[in-house]
This record gives sequence, C-alpha cells and structure tokens, in this order.
Amino acid sequence: MSNMELLNYDIRVLLGFRISLSAFIMCVCLWLNVTDGEIVPEVQVVKGDWQNVKSLALSPDGKYLAFSSEGDEVRLWEISRSAISSLLEGHTEPVISVAFAPSGEILASGGLDNTVRLWDVATGRLQFTLEGHSDFVDSVAFSPDGKTLVSVSHDETVKLWDPLTGRLRATLSGHLDGASSVAFSPDGKSIAVGCRDSNVLIWDINTKRERFRLESRSGSVSSLSFSPDGNFLAMCGENPSIKIWNLANKSLDKELRGHKEYKMLDDREKSRLFSLIRCIAFSPEGDLLASAAEDKNVLLWDLTGRGVRASLKGHSNRVNAVVFSRDGSTLVTGSDDGTIRLWNVKSRGKQPEK
Repeated sequence: MSNMELLNYDIRVLLGFRISLSAFIMCVCLWLNVTDGEIVPEVQVVKGDWQNVKSLALSPDGKYLAFSSEGDEVRLWEISRSAISSLLEGHTEPVISVAFAPSGEILASGGLDNTVRLWDVATGRLQFTLEGHSDFVDSVAFSPDGKTLVSVSHDETVKLWDPLTGRLRATLSGHLDGASSVAFSPDGKSIAVGCRDSNVLIWDINTKRERFRLESRSGSVSSLSFSPDGNFLAMCGENPSIKIWNLANKSLDKELRGHKEYKMLDDREKSRLFSLIRCIAFSPEGDLLASAAEDKNVLLWDLTGRGVRASLKGHSNRVNAVVFSRDGSTLVTGSDDGTIRLWNVKSRGKQPEK
C-alpha cells in the first residue's frame, strides 16, 4: 500500500471509533499482543506540527485526547474525526499537566505560568483561571466525584479548588522542596502527594490534615497511582525501582525493577544508580501496571507475580505519559519524539494480593 493510499485508509481503532487517516499522518504497525502472544494490528499516531508530548489525558468516554507539548497551548484531539477539535490557548508558559473531570465535560491544565486553567471541552472555551500558586504547577487531578480539583506546585503547597466555581477551598503546606505529583484515592477521601525530597504525604480531604507519610527514598517523586481498590499506592522517580506500598500497614509490598539504569554522582560525589522513571499507571482492573522512563521504553508489569509481561518498544525518545482507557483494553503513551501511540493490552486478571 502506498503512502497516499494509507493516508485515506479507514480502520477500526482500539478505542472503538472509526478514524479517517487523512487528517493526521498515521501508520499501521504490528506489535505483539501481550496477553496471548498473537500478532495484532496497532495504530501509531505520528506527530503533527508539535515537537513533543509532555502530558496526556484520555477523556472518560474515550472521545478525546488532550495533550500538551513544547508550547503554551493544549490540543484537544477528537478521536472520531481524527482531528484537533480545539486549540486551548490562555497559558503564557508551557503546560506540563492535564486532567479530565470524571464527567468529561471539563479539562484542567497546569503550567509554568503558575496557574491552573479550566476549559469547557465541548466549546474549547476557558472557564476559569485559578491563581494562587507562586511557582509553577507540576500536577493536577480531579476527585472521583468531580467536585474537587487538586493542584500541586514547586511553591511547596497543595491547593484544593471547587471546579464549578473556581473558588479556592484550602491550601495544604509542608511539602519540602516542592510538591511534584498527586493522585486521588479511588474513594475520594485521600490524596497522595509526591515531593521533591522523596517523601509521599497522604492527606485526609475532609479534615485537611496529614494522615501519614511514606519515605520513598526515590529522589523527586515523579508519578503516583492508586490501585483501583485503594489498598496500594505505586510511586516512581529517580530511583531505579518502582515501589508499591500497602497502605493498610504502611509497608513496602513490591519493588519493580526493569528500566535501563544509569550511573551518576550524587551530592557527595558517590556513584549511584538512577532510571528517571517518568510515569506509572494501574490498569482499571488492577492486574497490570504500566511504567515509562527516560530509556524510551514502556513496561507492562503483571502484578499477579509474573514480572514484566511486555516491553512496548517504538518510541525514539523518553516517554512522558501513560494512561489506560476506562475499560483497560488500550494503553495510550506520549513521548518527546512527538508521537502518541495506542497499544492493545487487553487487561485481565486480579489485583495484587494483599
């Protein structure tokens, strides 16, 4: 098939939508199905007029991909039309975090301009600009019921917002060296905040008090993910291993090690290993964990005890974002190589054993 024929070829993609390939440059590749070993077609979305993908979010209904790149805008890609439906402009510095509300109607973005912005997904219009942070915003996340938005910043604070009014509800302090990542527990009662000093603080949303903290010893904590049942918390950072904590007894349950490791000198000029694991995500069924790192690879971990189920190779630069579709059948990844890739992972199984 010629390139021109490929650009006008329609296929049924993994998310269940029909995509015309005339709007974006795409190619069909063959990858190993990580569940049953069969070779299956995957859709690779090659970069458009952007240089990289810094953050990525998939809407709950699977209709939109929101992502940021090197600029100060957010692109909203409508999957059914294979086209950018909105270019969300308003930030004055690059955007480094995006998140959809559970309803899919609101998108939050945080950036280097120290602000959080809320967008109407249907119209692409800016609803609110949330100001209050004195340094750039590393991460944003919605509560499971969509009634609270949390933002974390280099200014060592965490802020809780009402996404319907834009009103600031509370500021949580005490995150030394700055907060770098955040995740809501599945029941919405707690948040985990990763810090640059390697600590992870667990906060009670109702009382606004710190419940406890975990010492990850992973350097700056780049990403956090709760298991679907809320019993486990996975974290990653500069340390070569991904740590999974049992939150009931506050003990380390598993350490996963598989990304390429590098040697560097620490502050005391002692050699140590690091991996710069960028992001992690539990599958909706809790049997898989996806991780991506500086080594350009995405690893799919089988948490039932089988180790690495698959290494998803294809990106040519570091991978900055991983996100599962709601049904767990698709993993979407974004990279500094400028591509967004869709992988058929077909998650099945049990959650990690307690």
